[in-house]
Amino acid sequence: MVNYLLAIPPFPWFFSKTLLREAMAGRLPERVRTRPKTPLRTDPVLAQIRRAGNEPLKKIPLGADMDRYIDRSALMAPHAKMNQEQVSVNLRPYCLNIWLQSAQRIRYNMHAEASNG
Repeated sequence: MVNYLLAIPPFPWFFSKTLLREAMAGRLPERVRTRPKTPLRTDPVLAQIRRAGNEPLKKIPLGADMDRYIDRSALMAPHAKMNQEQVSVNLRPYCLNIWLQSAQRIRYNMHAEASNG
């Protein structure tokens, strides 16, 4: 599916969510399907960090693969006193970590399925 989506020309299909809107024709009310995108009032990630703190991030173990990409001593967990840009920048290593872990699980599952086949 990823290869299919990467092969689709960005314009017009990704402009104004055209692909998604066309796929939902007949499944969503026209008023909902064709309404303009509504911007969020605040960044939901920043709001969550201000509300709950960064404890959930601290519970995610950093994989050994991360040492190839980051200096752990420079890692700073986003916190409530940061602005939106600072939160975004400091959240990137955590997102990379989650992505690397999920990619590793997918590779493991594909290997296991191939072995069972």
